Amino acid sequence: MTQDTNTSSGPDPEPGTDSSTEAGAAANADLGPDAPSSQSAGTVEARRLLSEALEADRRGETEVARRRYEEALELNPTDPEIRTAWGRALMTRARHREAEVVLRALCEEDPGQVEAHRVLGEVLHRMGGDADALEVLERAAELDPGHPRPWYLMGLVHDGAGRPEQAAAMYRRSRERTASR
Repeated sequence: MTQDTNTSSGPDPEPGTDSSTEAGAAANADLGPDAPSSQSAGTVEARRLLSEALEADRRGETEVARRRYEEALELNPTDPEIRTAWGRALMTRARHREAEVVLRALCEEDPGQVEAHRVLGEVLHRMGGDADALEVLERAAELDPGHPRPWYLMGLVHDGAGRPEQAAAMYRRSRERTASR
């Protein structure tokens, strides 16, 4: 069940929720020069499918997008950018429990996945698990202190819990980081 807790006059949601291109570059760099060509071809094809999935989502073609995400994951099930994008897609479809499973597994396997932490924190908040959401969002802010999104989401959590002073502090931090981007 989705819970809308935005009861404050906090900042408007800012950009910064799109997939990390750094994660994609890092995943491709991990292949190295000695990687088998079939793995490289699979990675390239998985990335193409991810691009198609994201584009289909933008057009509102959720069934086409779902198939492309699944095909990309079948080719490259460990790719963090694909897994994070799939988790975000599940979240936007209000399939929060499924998104939580995908994203939590990724965060546990690779605790440095910043975008996965940001999206997982938002999923947990939407599910009403605000204590868990705060913990995950604090980790996201620790991993990338300059990104505004975790601070904004922490503001929403504090706002929904009736802690206006903490919410105001988080919104202020989000605005500061938005202005410096």
